[in-house]
Amino acid sequence: MEQEGCSVSFNPWPPLSSGRFHGLIRGDLKNLVFLSVSRSFSRKIHEPKDLRMRHFLSLALAALIALFSPSMVSAADAAHGEQIFSANCAACHIGGGNVVNGQRTLQQDDLKAYLANYDEGHQKAIAYQVTNGKNGMPAFGAKLSADDIVDVAAYVESQSINGWA
Repeated sequence: MEQEGCSVSFNPWPPLSSGRFHGLIRGDLKNLVFLSVSRSFSRKIHEPKDLRMRHFLSLALAALIALFSPSMVSAADAAHGEQIFSANCAACHIGGGNVVNGQRTLQQDDLKAYLANYDEGHQKAIAYQVTNGKNGMPAFGAKLSADDIVDVAAYVESQSINGWA
């Protein structure tokens, strides 16, 4: 660069004849090669095609978990529901029967016949009956938690399917 009566030159590269600078440049070249290689690998990981595959695999895993979770949860809920049933319901409904009204048992055919909306959702209809009661059956909505009622409904439904055997 030249300015009025003054001559200045700027060289960003140090002279190669100096051993100190020569080693520095060689090391920088090795680092530059390493960085370019590592960047090419990191670019491959973040390419849109790989990201789409990752998203697809994540969604597939989530779908598998969602698919198998309800069956595992229902079994656990039904087991807890059995405990709640034994403590609160078995006095009148021992073995799926009904000591108050023999026509309204907990057998699947009877549940279909007298529970409103049973065909639209078995456990939901059973839970509604347990919560609100009807005729000779008392309401348990104030005594049991919502989770306990859902668990009892799962247990009653599983037993009705198996014929209370």
